[in-house]
Amino acid sequence: CGHRRGYSSRIVGGNMSLLSQWPWQASLQFQGYHLCGGSVITPLWIITAAHCVY
Repeated sequence: CGHRRGYSSRIVGGNMSLLSQWPWQASLQFQGYHLCGGSVITPLWIITAAHCVY
């Protein structure tokens, strides 16, 4: 009781998307692992949550 059986980074009922399906979305990665998401707001700027980079 009170313990999860395992960790999954998948969204329940989610589907895989094509690489170009959501062109305004960004994946902030470190050493090849996804850390946080972001949104492209100009060709040179991506906005994300502060806890992702600080």
